[in-house]
Amino acid sequence: CSSDLDQISPLMKQQNIGMIVIDSIMQLLQNTYPVDSNLDNLAERQLHLRRTMRRLRLMARLHNLIVIYTNHIREERFDISLDLNQSISEELADQSTDQSTDQSVDDDIKTVIKLLKRMVVNQIPMGGLTLAHSSDVRIFLTQQIDERNQSVNKYMAIVENCSYLPKMSTQYII
Repeated sequence: CSSDLDQISPLMKQQNIGMIVIDSIMQLLQNTYPVDSNLDNLAERQLHLRRTMRRLRLMARLHNLIVIYTNHIREERFDISLDLNQSISEELADQSTDQSTDQSVDDDIKTVIKLLKRMVVNQIPMGGLTLAHSSDVRIFLTQQIDERNQSVNKYMAIVENCSYLPKMSTQYII
């Protein structure tokens, strides 16, 4: 990866290159430095990643170009040992006797549980904080699934962790 960047650098001015796009920046490093359960190559891989990101940032500043890279995320889930559905249902069942209210209460419980499940998932970029802190702008792309027919009908782009832009999102269609 770094040798490729060394080869590209002299060509920047000659070829008038204005953008570098790297598809899946972590894939090459994961293949070069496989990490087993003992995390043997992790430190070496992160060091290589930090050097590569530093070199890309320097090239971007020196040659006035944009560097775009794609990456994957992994989800870290937190365990909640509390059975929320049963606890909330019992609490509200004691307070309510009307059947129409019971249905709306059940719907409310399901909504609250969905929201709580989203809160206990932490999305971490592959490459960890080394990659996350090396970026000036991070844009998170996600699919929105239509619940009626379980098809992808819209996509969402969310700008995250940018010092000069507010956190915002927009929908787009491919």
